[in-house]
Amino acid sequence: MKNNVIRKILLGILISISIAFIIISISIFFDSRKFISITGSIILMMGICLPITLSAFIYIKNLSNISKKYKVMRRVVKVLLFFYVLLLFSGLFMIHIREQEFKISMNISNYVKMNSNVIPFKTIIWYLQSYFEHSITLRTMILNIFGNMILLAPMGILLPILSIKQRQFKNFISTILLIIVTIEVLQLFTNTGRFDIDDFILNISGAVMFYGLYYLKFTQTILKKIYCI
Repeated sequence: MKNNVIRKILLGILISISIAFIIISISIFFDSRKFISITGSIILMMGICLPITLSAFIYIKNLSNISKKYKVMRRVVKVLLFFYVLLLFSGLFMIHIREQEFKISMNISNYVKMNSNVIPFKTIIWYLQSYFEHSITLRTMILNIFGNMILLAPMGILLPILSIKQRQFKNFISTILLIIVTIEVLQLFTNTGRFDIDDFILNISGAVMFYGLYYLKFTQTILKKIYCI
């Protein structure tokens, strides 16, 4: 009886924390006076997703039906994917859309040419050289190189968990490429970023690394123990 009361209190606290972060996210999303950075998006995502995940673990612990445990955890993963995509969109697009008025004051071909990079590793090398020449800070270099690597990294685990088809590498890489192309084209034509081949390289590298992590024996053991696969 006492354990049940403690469990319900913990569930209540965790759910309340998650709801609080959801309300904060919604208020930022719909208030043009408020802005959110990539770092802010990560903090909000953790504030929403961690309490939800912990709540699920506490809830399924007392379930005797194995199939129900799997259903609960699949729903949790879907919720995590939803908020991840939502906050990813906010961090990549909303802050820039609010900061500037969208105008293209030149013809479209010149605009695309000026805001695109199709030379592999050109941008990566520029950031590394600029850091060692003390033109940019370590934080700027890390955000632009390693930040792009981890941007889609969670997809490497979330997609294979939710879809058997995504466990085949060709299907997974096709999905990631489609996501990256969509992001890059949207950033280019909404004036919120550049079309950069190095973003492809970094985004794919991070996603593929986590995809490989998904197939490690250690990861598979954990995912089976928490009823995700």
